[in-house]
Amino acid sequence: MGKAERRLGNVAQAAEAFERACAINPQQPDGHRELQLAYLELGRKADALRAAERALELRPDDAKLRCNLAFVLVLSGDLERARREAKLAGEADPHDAITRNVVKLIEDVASGRRKRPETIAEAEGRSS
Repeated sequence: MGKAERRLGNVAQAAEAFERACAINPQQPDGHRELQLAYLELGRKADALRAAERALELRPDDAKLRCNLAFVLVLSGDLERARREAKLAGEADPHDAITRNVVKLIEDVASGRRKRPETIAEAEGRSS
């Protein structure tokens, strides 16, 4: 339901569906990953951070989940922790283009070449 709601542009309903899914099966990291994305789309960074941390806790060897956490940390303003998580993600999957983009985003923000994005749209360089 959550993916269908998100595809229809109903992000709040998508988040509610993912919350229900996570309540039903709290040991499923993919549900937390999807919930994290919905929360980011809603601007709920603190909730997104908790969901990203939970997903990684459930599947600690997943480089993509670690990269997702690094991305949420950038949006949340914790660049040092974002840098550490992105480094670990890159070491685990050195060929992942998304991780390389997140590392570049972190370095651009840390160096002042770029303003820290507040939203996914800003991070991707598009308007909301």
